[in-house]
Amino acid sequence: MTWFDRWFMKMSKRAWDDANRVPVPVKDLPSIRSHDSLNFSIHPAVNGGYAVELSSYNLTTDTHKRELYIVGERSNLSKELAGIITQYKLRT
Repeated sequence: MTWFDRWFMKMSKRAWDDANRVPVPVKDLPSIRSHDSLNFSIHPAVNGGYAVELSSYNLTTDTHKRELYIVGERSNLSKELAGIITQYKLRT
């Protein structure tokens, strides 16, 4: 089998698959944009500790919101971060 035969077979299969593909209605697909988003970033502070910045977006009201939290250097970062996110989700 030559390279042309392999190429022709591959293109024929691709054309057949494209012609027989069943379209999926868009309204049945779950949308990522249907939910509000919450992003956070952690920045190390110069004198120790961390600054945690939460930014959120509400799709229904089209608003952005930012909050800044300071975590001390003697605090457990993972516990403080879990508390910050829990506190935010309880407020919304």
